[in-house]
Amino acid sequence: MTEFPTRLEQALQWVFDPTTFRIQQHAFETRTLLRKVLDELKPERTVELGTWRGGNALLLSLVTSKITISLDIHDYDRNDVINMVRNEGIGLTLPLCDCRSHEVIANTKMCLDGTIDLLFIDDGHCIEEVTADHRLWAPLVRPGGWIVFHDINPEANLLAPGVHPSICQAHAYWQTLTGNKEEIIYKGTPPGPGIGILRMP
Repeated sequence: MTEFPTRLEQALQWVFDPTTFRIQQHAFETRTLLRKVLDELKPERTVELGTWRGGNALLLSLVTSKITISLDIHDYDRNDVINMVRNEGIGLTLPLCDCRSHEVIANTKMCLDGTIDLLFIDDGHCIEEVTADHRLWAPLVRPGGWIVFHDINPEANLLAPGVHPSICQAHAYWQTLTGNKEEIIYKGTPPGPGIGILRMP
C-alpha cells in the first residue's frame, strides 16, 4: 500500500489523536476506505450525513477534489475543524441543518452543481433514520458513485459509544441491501464499527 499525501497523513494523525477524540472509527477502517477512494473513485463532490466532531469530514474533504459538504443538526464541538478549514483553505463546509429536510437536500444539490460522487451516511442510527437517509439522498449519487455506510458491524455496535444498542441499527439496514457491496471491518479486540461501500450501477 502506497503512502498517503503528506497533508492527508498529517490530518489522519491529528484526527486520530487519542487525547482529542475527533472520530468514531478504527484507523484501519478509515485508512482502507481512503486508499480505495483515492485509487478507485477519485471523487469531485462528497456529502457526509452526520458530522459529529468533523474529523471524518475533514479526511473526506482531503480526498475530494472540488467540494465536500457535511451536514448535522447538532454541533458536537466542531470548532477545531472549522478553524482548520478557515486557516488552510480546505474545500469543506459544515452547515448545521436537518439532512432529511427537502429544502436542505435541494439547497445542497444546488451548491454541488452536479451529482454526488461519494455519499457517507452516519447520521441517525435507528433503522428508520438510516432508511430515510439512504432513500432521500441516493437519487443524488451518480452512476458509478459510492454510498458508504458507517456502523455496519453488529458486534461493535453493541457497544457503540453514546448510542443505546436497541437503536444502533445501521447494520440491520445494511444487511437488507443488495448490489455491489464491500465491507471494511477491523476484526481485532475491540472490533471496529465497520464501513460498508455500496457501489452504484
